[in-house]
This record gives sequence, C-alpha cells and structure tokens, in this order.
Amino acid sequence: MADAEPPINWLPLISPTPRHQASHHVVDAAFTPEECRRIVALAEPECAEVGSIEGDDEVDRVRSSSVSWLAADDDTWWIFERLARLVREANEGWGFDLVGFEEELQYTRYDGPGDHYTWHRDGLDGDVSTRKITVVVQLTDPGGYDGAQLELPDRLADPEDPDRLRHVNGQGSAVVFPAYEYHRVTPLRHGRRRSLVAWVAGPPFR
Repeated sequence: MADAEPPINWLPLISPTPRHQASHHVVDAAFTPEECRRIVALAEPECAEVGSIEGDDEVDRVRSSSVSWLAADDDTWWIFERLARLVREANEGWGFDLVGFEEELQYTRYDGPGDHYTWHRDGLDGDVSTRKITVVVQLTDPGGYDGAQLELPDRLADPEDPDRLRHVNGQGSAVVFPAYEYHRVTPLRHGRRRSLVAWVAGPPFR
C-alpha cells in the first residue's frame, strides 16, 4: 500500500444523528492478542522515558512512563483503519464533527514501580484543542501486571457508587471517549503494562 496518505483524513468519521451521551464506549477484543503483539513489536524499539526520578519535577508529578510514536505507513495502516472503525461506531452516539487522525499514535509503556499518569484530559483547549476523541487500546494481558489501571469516571453513575470508575483491562480491548473527559492511569505496583493511544481531530468545540 505504498501510495497510502498518512493523515487518513478521508475516512468518513462524522455521524449526523447522536443517539446517546455515554461518557465512553468500550469494545472488547477490538484487537486480537497476536495483533497486540504486532503493535508492540512495531513500537517497542523506539520507546523512551517520559518523567523519571531524576527528571523534571512537574512532569514526574503528572506522569511517569515510556512512550514512542507510530506514524501511518505500510506497516501501521491496518491499525489506523481498525481505530477508525471503532471511532465511527462510538461517534454514532456523540455526533462530533471529525476530520481524522492528525497525529501519530502514542505507544505507552508502564514498567517501573510507581509509573502512572494522573487525572488529565487530552483535549479541549490550548495546543490540543482540535482533539475531539481519544482511543486507548489495552495491549497487555492483565495477568502480567498489577496496578496501572486506566480509570474513567462514569458520568451517568451515582457519585456515591464506589464502582463509578470504569476499569478497562482486557487484552485487545479499546475504550473510546471524548477528549475532554478526565481519566488517569493508577500507579503500577509490579509487572509491565502497554497501551496504544490515538486522537481523532476536528474543529474545536464551541
């Protein structure tokens, strides 16, 4: 597929008729374990640390992990296409005006005790104001680590419900949510967790 265009901005991601206002959309087994291993093999060689004990205090307070980036090319095109299908399905409920993938995919590895990402949101204002939807794919078997839980508040749940934080753990599962939703990764206790993050862009929210 040598003539493929990296931005993938031609994919029909717009949904004109919103059907629900759920805070997130979960797809179990969006990728097979073998496909997860393929993604890891593509991204792992370039992984570099973000935040460390010796690093910038402000960065360390917010996050500690290692990341690399996957551009759209012959080796990764199938990943972008799969993610686009997931976004189209989720966006039937939100009806956001979307353009496509304007950034590379972020591969993230949590492998040191305490690695984490505090409560944050991926879009809404500033340099990331065009991010409309976030997709997180769980690449690791949950039996291979403890901690490092991706947590998203369920806006439709009772605030007093102790289970109001949604945990997404299954290998190959994907969670799709508006980029303005707060989420976090809890501190890793042991093992190693890998994930893939994508952002779909569109005109800033008004």
